Amino acid sequence: MKRPVILNGIEDVAARPDLAERALQIEMEEIGKTKRMKEEDLDKIFAEQKPAIFSAILDALVQALRNKQNVKLEYLPRMADAAIWATAGETAFGFKPGAFIAAYAKNLDESAIASVEAHPVGVAILKLLEKQDHWSGTATELLETLNVLASEE
Repeated sequence: MKRPVILNGIEDVAARPDLAERALQIEMEEIGKTKRMKEEDLDKIFAEQKPAIFSAILDALVQALRNKQNVKLEYLPRMADAAIWATAGETAFGFKPGAFIAAYAKNLDESAIASVEAHPVGVAILKLLEKQDHWSGTATELLETLNVLASEE
């Protein structure tokens, strides 16, 4: 909330767990072939909609200021203040109460999975768990088992 940064990429740019926990990841749908437009046209539409967009943002801010002290979360996530602000203003955008924290929790779960899938050891452990529900042994035995499952990469 104090120093927001926008990262854009085709692949998951927040694969590291520490970044993933501090990020609100939004996956955009592909713009269909018939809905694509030139930037010039998009800029024109945006300019026409600026007053309505700004008004909606101010309405949400007013609601968030009004509701912030009443927000009670089951637990405080890592970005606690941002979660409280977003929860306090969420209904101003037409979302049901609790929608933000539910989406944020889902985002964290998906980020955790992406972090595991982005690491070679994580991929090998997932392969191991596909074949069996339980594994027991020493760290050396685990390394030997994972080496059999892992690719050279």
